Amino acid sequence: MKLFMMFAACSLVVLTQVVWAQEKSTQRTVKETLICQLDPAPVRDSMVVSSDLRRVAFYVKIGNKYSMILDGKSVGQFDGLGTYGFSPDNKRFAYGGKVGKKWVVILDGQESKQYDGVGGFIFSPDSKHFAFGAKIDKKELWLPMARRILHTTKLAA
Repeated sequence: MKLFMMFAACSLVVLTQVVWAQEKSTQRTVKETLICQLDPAPVRDSMVVSSDLRRVAFYVKIGNKYSMILDGKSVGQFDGLGTYGFSPDNKRFAYGGKVGKKWVVILDGQESKQYDGVGGFIFSPDSKHFAFGAKIDKKELWLPMARRILHTTKLAA
């Protein structure tokens, strides 16, 4: 009888712990936020997701134009698209777009002037500064971009 009582007491303690663990785990709150709806097949190779997993960008081809989609909204249509990506703090977005035979860089919706070509771009670690490569009359330049072009630097020819 003593053994039975000890077994019953241990079983009750274990059962209480299991019930308490189940009750505690059901108190979790999960929140999902839909960024955008899309068919993944056409955008599989063009999609980039911000490092905080809160933003998404990709392009789709519609007829003979390419449309850049940022957070589920079209932000521009171009004859071609170049490099694109998010800043380190995930608040800014930049990409290159082809307009006829010229190229532009778009930073936070602000379009640069047109160049013969644009190349890679870089954000500063704090995301406050941005620069991109551009080609003008066969000369390659690195251009900072803010509200306006501040200055240009010619690279060796």
